[in-house]
Amino acid sequence: MDEENPISLFGLPIPFKWDLFFVSAILVGGIIFMNTWDLPVYFSLLVGAFLLRQVKIKGWAGERIGEALTLAVPLGVLSFILYLPSWSVSNPRRAASCQMCIIQPAGCISG
Repeated sequence: MDEENPISLFGLPIPFKWDLFFVSAILVGGIIFMNTWDLPVYFSLLVGAFLLRQVKIKGWAGERIGEALTLAVPLGVLSFILYLPSWSVSNPRRAASCQMCIIQPAGCISG
């Protein structure tokens, strides 16, 4: 990454490389598709490794938590979006309920 001209998202500097971000999103999305129970472990390992790398390079500060969240939130959203079509085909009933919760979240909360 070019340190003099960092890429920004919504005004926040992005501390990771975009190509590795997209590969990670594909891998995490594949984990969601193959075995949902493995997702928290591998997602935490990925974000934790990123956080440790940032601490090693820049030292510990409160900004590292923000950087980890800057990676975790878009990564989780993109991973889900990339594999939603495959998930819809493999289990249409579960995917339909998930899509309905995205469209009408109040209906899913109230039951």
